[in-house]
Amino acid sequence: MQKSTFRPSKQAYNLLRCGGILGAKETASAMIERVANEVFSVEHIFKTSEKEKQGLVSSFMCLIDEKKIIPSTPILMNAGRFVNRPLSACISPPYEIMHELRKIKEYSADVHRMGMGTGYCFDESNDPVRTLEVLNSSAVRSSKDGKELRPVGNMATLSVRHKDIEKFILSKVKKKDEDWRFNISVLVDDAFMNSLHNGEKITLSDGKDVYADEIFKKIVYATHQCADPGLVFVDRMNDDNPSPKIGQYKTVAPCGEVGLLGGEFCQFIYINIGRFVTCDKKGNIDYSGLDEAVEIVTRALDNSLELSIARLDSKESKKIMMQKRKIGLGICGFADLLASLSLSYGEERSRILAENIMSFINYRSKLVSVDLARKRGSCLAMSSYGLSRYDDKPSYLEKKYAGKNTEKVTEAMWFELARDIKKHRFLRNLTTTALPPTGRSAQLIDATTGIEPFFSLIDYSGQIINSLKEELKSSGAYSPGVDLNIKKSGKICEDQAIPEAICSVYRTALEINYIDHLQIASSFQKYVDESISKTINVPEGIAEGDIGRIFMLAHELGLKGVTIYRSGSKSYEPRALSS
Repeated sequence: MQKSTFRPSKQAYNLLRCGGILGAKETASAMIERVANEVFSVEHIFKTSEKEKQGLVSSFMCLIDEKKIIPSTPILMNAGRFVNRPLSACISPPYEIMHELRKIKEYSADVHRMGMGTGYCFDESNDPVRTLEVLNSSAVRSSKDGKELRPVGNMATLSVRHKDIEKFILSKVKKKDEDWRFNISVLVDDAFMNSLHNGEKITLSDGKDVYADEIFKKIVYATHQCADPGLVFVDRMNDDNPSPKIGQYKTVAPCGEVGLLGGEFCQFIYINIGRFVTCDKKGNIDYSGLDEAVEIVTRALDNSLELSIARLDSKESKKIMMQKRKIGLGICGFADLLASLSLSYGEERSRILAENIMSFINYRSKLVSVDLARKRGSCLAMSSYGLSRYDDKPSYLEKKYAGKNTEKVTEAMWFELARDIKKHRFLRNLTTTALPPTGRSAQLIDATTGIEPFFSLIDYSGQIINSLKEELKSSGAYSPGVDLNIKKSGKICEDQAIPEAICSVYRTALEINYIDHLQIASSFQKYVDESISKTINVPEGIAEGDIGRIFMLAHELGLKGVTIYRSGSKSYEPRALSS
């Protein structure tokens, strides 16, 4: 049996133990061995030789040991440990139960105990606010009954045209300090945005006409007060839906990174791109190593999906997942990568880098999916002509990547891939990339989360992050006084003794202009199949008008959704800046 050498930091180990990821007497390395062997246990179904399978297990473990990749926590917790639990991060409840609150509560409790979050659309509810409050109360109780091994999140969405949309928007304002296990988002369509621009009214589901601006102002106010709701640009989500004939997206994963149909679920593995910088003086991206990681992660995700499909009771879920076989290859460590290359978050070179890396990951994952389809068979949506947008003229990939050229992937390469898929009908997974927040998983490998900048320059152990400390020492700017000041504030730029070049690279989330936040998200979104979990962190004193401008700019820049967090908008901050 292959052996792992995974050695987590003290803080990562505490997270593994307290977060329910490790078994009672399990070590971190034994956990990695358990996960790797389970994920590749399905290889025999596809007639992979034992020798090749063991090679895959070894490669997968090695990448985790080197902290270059990390599975999502549901995979780490469930794989090889609970034979009846899927490896999915979240699920959207089947439509068949959405009209019975009792069944929804029971379903959610079961899902939470398996380590999955949920994504709900309340459009069919006569009283969405009551439904939200009942489900949240149930989720809070469920989290405290000792049966949930890991904390899970939930999302509730509602159309901007629902008769109770204004109540929904304001539902958390006066209850912002209660124990909330639900994020909420408004499903905003293109027609609403046009009405907003033109100063026009929209018609709600009960026939009432109301100015779009009135609703938008309430969204802005509520977000300023309590960081909810976020916006989901639902038409844009469905423009990139590869199989609208199977169903239109009506809700999203708890952090907004994936569009979901009723019964659909998602699972993720992340590549720590901060670990893929060459050791030469040029500091280039190690695309060869990145390619190897993409290949093994794409395969591991398809295997995880195979295991999850077999473990779900819902026929609706099984059918949808076999039709689409969506997987979520994500990333973490972007801020670490920028620091290693001395790039500031949001500057032009950082945006170009984001596009180069994401286009490469997405393109290579599609090639792996094509190869898997040749060996294992395509997803069912590819077996019937016209069921997916890969059959359209122009096809899904041609439309999405027309005119887009990056360092390693040209428009011509995308078009050639699109023609190959259309001609031979080999594609295992309709979508392969999504960008979740990666919170706990990234912490396990000491990486920054998702595509976020540094939130604080203090790590989870209370020390200055290593890369900054090394920069300060090499520049001669390090001293006990500087160390203390950074630990007190979580940032450095107030100390004039530190070179501006270092301050620029190590700006924290609240120091970065919201335009830079949005432009980075936009650069990644260009090459992501699904959506992006990205929080726009803003200072406490920001005006409501700026919140509105962030929402509008997010739409202008092509994002599929946006969440804004104003510092101090909750009595309990999700994370402290200082030690």
